Amino acid sequence: MIPGATSGKPNQADQDKILEAGKADFEAGDYTDGISAVAMSTTENLRAPLDQKIALSIVFGVLALIVAVLVFFGPRKKRRNLLQAAAQKRTKQAERWESSIQQDLNALRRIPATRFDVQPGNRSALTLHEIQVRREQALASNGSPTTSLVDASAGAGISEAQAQQLEQQSEHLSLLRRAVELARGLQGPASSSVKSWNQIIEQHRGGLELLVRFLDGDGAAQLDIAPRLRTAIVTHTDALDQFHERAKSKPTVQQAAELLDDLWVLRDELDSLMDGALAQAEAAQVKAEAKLVEQMRSFLPSSTAKTNDPISVLRTFWQDGGKH
Repeated sequence: MIPGATSGKPNQADQDKILEAGKADFEAGDYTDGISAVAMSTTENLRAPLDQKIALSIVFGVLALIVAVLVFFGPRKKRRNLLQAAAQKRTKQAERWESSIQQDLNALRRIPATRFDVQPGNRSALTLHEIQVRREQALASNGSPTTSLVDASAGAGISEAQAQQLEQQSEHLSLLRRAVELARGLQGPASSSVKSWNQIIEQHRGGLELLVRFLDGDGAAQLDIAPRLRTAIVTHTDALDQFHERAKSKPTVQQAAELLDDLWVLRDELDSLMDGALAQAEAAQVKAEAKLVEQMRSFLPSSTAKTNDPISVLRTFWQDGGKH
């Protein structure tokens, strides 16, 4: 070896200097400038005479270092880009949720309050009263919990936990708005009152039609629950006709709560029969139409309220606060 020359292979200190030279460019995603910086740093930190063997060693050393840098910084940049994209998505979602929250609050301010006296033993009256309490609470808070979250989205960024909180608040206010509109409709002007009652009645009729289709299926008529289903289809249809007449007479607040309670009880019975029919069909291996089974399961109560099903909406507020 020529005196004073290195072996052509950079030592650890040289490697650190060479890697550091292109670090800023690689982190910024500018790989062309990064490679150039690494190459220049390599020639500066390797002082060996450039005979052919050493020159080749330097070339391969530079290439190896560049590969090492790309392997190190490439995944970091990709991860950073993914995090930035997720943050931008949350920010846009936060803006939509905030807009939805303000729209729902404005709607709640416009809807006249409807007072339902708390009647012991009347689930509907208790639930409708609970809905009015929630309305007042929402208006009193004026959506203030969302302010800091939206401000955060414009600054350091909104976190996943904050985004989830904002989404939940938006969903709750949207459901509350639907419940308040329903409560008002049941005892509001004649046009909106009839429409609200018809929604409940027609939803129930839809459930009865599902039972009729179920009984028409192969093997369903042999199930133990079949006679009860046939009886319910007849008795419920008659009851719905009577409820429709009662609703057209524009009931008072107290009468509306009583009528709603009667409809709710009838709906509970329908849900119980439908659930029993599905369970017996499964146990007896009766092959019902897949789409029909899906529709029946969708009709049954679930943890998520269906805004087109008034009883489903009311159940949510009964479960949340009406039992207390």
